[in-house]
Amino acid sequence: MVRGIEVPLVRKQAAMDERSAVYGTRLRAIYKFTRTSPLEEILSSRSFGEMLKRVTMLQAVARVDNRLLVELRNERDALRAT
Repeated sequence: MVRGIEVPLVRKQAAMDERSAVYGTRLRAIYKFTRTSPLEEILSSRSFGEMLKRVTMLQAVARVDNRLLVELRNERDALRAT
């Protein structure tokens, strides 16, 4: 019975570890290869329309990153609860 419970937990932990590693790699790449800050990106816009597009893009990226982080935290909390 215990063995039947351990296998799904180990699989869930492995999946969470993999997703966490991918997220960490993504954050490190953004930090290393981004030469301008989000504020510089916005302020360097040549028109108001371009600025709006950049703000929208930055918001979309932030939403995706936040969603991934929330999912990782929820998975971690669920594993700790079992």
